[in-house]
Amino acid sequence: MLGKATLLEAIAGTNRGLLATEQEKQAILVAIANLEDVNPTPYPFEATNLLNGNWRLIYTTSKALLNIDSLPLYKLGQIYQCIRVETNSIYNIAETYSLPFFEGFVSVAAKFEPVSPRRINVKFERSIIGLQRLIGYASPESFIQQIEVGKKIHCD
Repeated sequence: MLGKATLLEAIAGTNRGLLATEQEKQAILVAIANLEDVNPTPYPFEATNLLNGNWRLIYTTSKALLNIDSLPLYKLGQIYQCIRVETNSIYNIAETYSLPFFEGFVSVAAKFEPVSPRRINVKFERSIIGLQRLIGYASPESFIQQIEVGKKIHCD
C-alpha cells in the first residue's frame, strides 16, 4: 500500500517524533490524512476487533511525552496506546529509562465517547508516574489489568 509506505518512510528517521523537524511533521500529517482517505475501514467503531488492543506508537506529536526525553537522566522508551473498546477506555503508557533499576513509566487513563463515525471525545481521568520495579510493571497488558481490577497503585 503506497500510502502506508509513504507514512512509514516519513516517520522513519524521527525517533518517535523526537527528531522531527517542522517540515517533517507537516509531511507526516499530510501522509496520515492521505492514508485516512483510503482506509478500507472508514468507520473504525464499526470494526472494534481491529481497533481494540495494545498499540506501540512509532510516532507521536504529544509534547508531554516527547519532553520526557529532555529531563536530566531520563530517556523515553517505548510508548503504547492501549484501547479497550468494551469499556470505552484508553491507556497511554510511556516507559522511561534512567539509571539501572530506576526504570520508570508515565501513564494516563482516559474514557472516550464516539461523537461521529470517525471522531471521539476523550476525558482524562487519572495519571500515574512511578518506578516500574516499585509496582511490578512487566508490560502494558499486566499494568492495565492491575488498574482495571481496582488495585491501588502507590508510587511513592
